[in-house]
Amino acid sequence: NAYHCLNKHCKVCPTLQTFKTKLPGYKQAHITDPKGVTVAWLDIYTYPLIDAVTGKVKGVIEYGRDISASKKTEESLAKSENRYRELWDNAPVAYHTLDPKGIITSVNQTELNMLGFKHEEMFGKPIFNFIYPDQRAEAKIRFAAKIKGLETEKKDNRIYLKKDGSKIYTSVDDVLEKDDRGKVTGIRTTMVDVTKQKYTEEELKFSLLKLKKTMDNSMKVIAKIAEMRDPYTAGHQVRVADLAAAIARELGFKNGDIEVIKIAGLLHDIGKINVPIE
Repeated sequence: NAYHCLNKHCKVCPTLQTFKTKLPGYKQAHITDPKGVTVAWLDIYTYPLIDAVTGKVKGVIEYGRDISASKKTEESLAKSENRYRELWDNAPVAYHTLDPKGIITSVNQTELNMLGFKHEEMFGKPIFNFIYPDQRAEAKIRFAAKIKGLETEKKDNRIYLKKDGSKIYTSVDDVLEKDDRGKVTGIRTTMVDVTKQKYTEEELKFSLLKLKKTMDNSMKVIAKIAEMRDPYTAGHQVRVADLAAAIARELGFKNGDIEVIKIAGLLHDIGKINVPIE
C-alpha cells in the first residue's frame, strides 16, 4: 500500500518469493500515487529473516533504493537513441558501417530501399558481396588502405548490385570510426545514388560523339567540293589540317582548340567554291 497504493500484492512480489524459497529476491518497481501516476522508481531487494532455532523464515528484510534519477536518464537516453535511429533510417543519403574486416555492422533504411534488400539480407555480410564484380578487387584495396589510416579519395563511380541484379551507380565517401584510445574500430560510409546523372553523362557523351562525327563528315564533304573546283591541289587541305593539328598539339594546345584548328585547315580553301571556273 505504501509503495503502490494497492490493497493486494503485485503479480511478481519479491517478498513472497523470498518467503517461499528462503532465497534473496529482486524487483524493479515504481511507486504510484492514488491516481496511478508513477512518482518514483525503486530497486527492491529482499532477504530472508530466518529463525536461528527453527530454521523457518519468520520475516523478510526489504531494502529499497531510489533509482528515479537514473531511470529518467535511462528513459532520456532511450528517447535520444530512438530519435537518432529515426534520423539514421530516414536520412536522405544511404549509410552503412563496417567492422575492420568489411562486415556490415549497421545499415539504414535508405540504403536498404536503394538496393532492394531486407535488413537481415545485408547485416553481418561482407560489403564486397554487394559491389559489382569488376570493382570488388579495387574496393578491397581501397578498404584496406582506409583501415590503415591512409587517405583515400571520394569514389564517384562505385557500382553496386541491387537485389534484382540491376546496377546502381553511387558516389561513396568513407570516414574512420575510432574508440576512445584512437584505435580504428570500423568505417562509416555514405552513398548517394548518381545513376540518373551517370546515364545522362553517357547520353551526352554519345550525342557529342555523334555530333562530332556528323560535323567531321560535313567538313570533309565541303573540302571535297573545293577540291573538285581545283583538282590540281587535291589532298592539300587534308595535309594542311593534319600539319596544323600536329603543330598545335606540339605547342600544348587543348584538345578542343586542336579540333578547331584542324577544321580551319580543312576549310581554309573553301573560297575556291565561289571562284568562277574560268
